[in-house]
Amino acid sequence: EIAYTVQEEYVDDYVTSYETDGDRHIVVNTYKPYNDLIVSKSLVNATVAAAESDFTFTLVLMGSDGNPLTERYEYETSDGRTGTIKNGDTFTLKGGQTIRVKDIPTHTTYEVTEESKKGFPKTEKEGDTGTILSRDISHASFINTYESSGFMNLTAKKILNGRALERYQFLFQVNEIRMDGTDLGMLRRSTNSADGTVTFGGVKYTEADDAVEHYFRIMETSAAKQGYTNDTTVIYVRMTPHDNGDGTVTCTPVYCDAEWNEISDTELMQMADGYVIKAASWNAMTEEEQENQQALHSDED
Repeated sequence: EIAYTVQEEYVDDYVTSYETDGDRHIVVNTYKPYNDLIVSKSLVNATVAAAESDFTFTLVLMGSDGNPLTERYEYETSDGRTGTIKNGDTFTLKGGQTIRVKDIPTHTTYEVTEESKKGFPKTEKEGDTGTILSRDISHASFINTYESSGFMNLTAKKILNGRALERYQFLFQVNEIRMDGTDLGMLRRSTNSADGTVTFGGVKYTEADDAVEHYFRIMETSAAKQGYTNDTTVIYVRMTPHDNGDGTVTCTPVYCDAEWNEISDTELMQMADGYVIKAASWNAMTEEEQENQQALHSDED
């Protein structure tokens, strides 16, 4: 017994299939001077907000004679959209979606380009250019990696009763803690300026922190000095970073009492016997501005 395989060489514009009729093996050629193009979109590290982003693509179709195709071709997307598309038209996909452009003439060269989008600096693409052949469906894939960041800043205002406040006179500290009060270590330490302002520098959060609650404790840690009574007030802060889906993260601190109930600015002033904690969100500042601010803060220390 001899085992053998018969396979026909590819011929342009024909699709080959094989049939068996008893002892006969039949090679069938079907004329098919067209085929489909499938474009797929995938996302890596996408948050809930980023996953809703629409990505815009442009399709270029050039005939074998080097001229743009003028016909329109039907398409269908994986989420059920249908219509027609021609050379130079745009279409949109979300992460995890595909579009299938049908019955494009063979020997057509295609190019799929994607518009840049904030928060997605890295794009891997494969098959974005090619030629339509009758034997295989053409595939173009785009994979985008999502990145985002934002900054939280905590500040304080030192008030000294009975005499003029001096620069660097008092020391303050921010510790990260768990909700049950377990201390996770010091996050920032700072001193006051001459006008009483205390800045702790920006704390950076990324897409990985989206919707993850963080808890902090702020207090004065100055060593006791003759003639001064240290402020023993402790302010608690909870902050949940919120990714906006556009490469930015909003970090808004909420100031609380020991039971994690939100407290107002008026209540903060009533609680503190010498300093007032002030909330601020620095999400709108660039990373370079944050680094400059932290460098200035380090110089003051």
